[in-house]
Amino acid sequence: MNRFLIFENEKLCPNIYEVKDPSRLEHLKTILKLGVGDMLKVALVGQGIGKAYIKDLSGDSLTLLVESIEAKNQAPYDLIIGLSRPPTIKKILEHATTLGVGSFDFFKADLSEKSYLDSKIFEQEKLEKYLCCGISQAAIYHQLPKVELHQKILNDWKNREQKFILSPGSTRTFLDVQLDFSKRITLAIGPERGWTTTEVETFKQMGFIAIGISSAILRVETATFSSLGQLELLRTK
Repeated sequence: MNRFLIFENEKLCPNIYEVKDPSRLEHLKTILKLGVGDMLKVALVGQGIGKAYIKDLSGDSLTLLVESIEAKNQAPYDLIIGLSRPPTIKKILEHATTLGVGSFDFFKADLSEKSYLDSKIFEQEKLEKYLCCGISQAAIYHQLPKVELHQKILNDWKNREQKFILSPGSTRTFLDVQLDFSKRITLAIGPERGWTTTEVETFKQMGFIAIGISSAILRVETATFSSLGQLELLRTK
């Protein structure tokens, strides 16, 4: 937890927040080992990042005086992902959020198991847990990503500005395309059993550019993190 998360509904009055969540309190006491008067890096979810001071700390509550909150660092990437096993989705939700993903569109790909649409991992409470872990780890983002489920590929995705589909057969890499990091970038990533030829052609017809990121066949989560890592390297060079 590189930034302590606080929420608007924990606000008592201007600049004063009270946290009663046991897991965050436990982390503050046993891992961060902070006490009254100490400064804490915070992310006010949906509002911005900044710092706060511990005003009061008891067994079941924490009172913070928030000194400054600045809204910045919008997550620059969007993911379209063929539904995969829940443990894989869990990793992607958390760690891709850390790497700057602002929205996830999961869909039932041709080779996805239909039952994945009903996975409990998409229940709101579980989703928020993984997404919160992601932005807390990143320490530079504050907005929880949007997560949507779809039965099929959406035609509306053709309207995305910069869009790429990861394809093991492609010899084109991110170095071979003109990237504009002032605009959002969308990546389409197949499910565990991969894309069908029809799906790849459908995405290409919608204007998605096929990109290869490795000569090896990668797991879904590995492909996700590798592609985002490559983009981050190019964005910050």
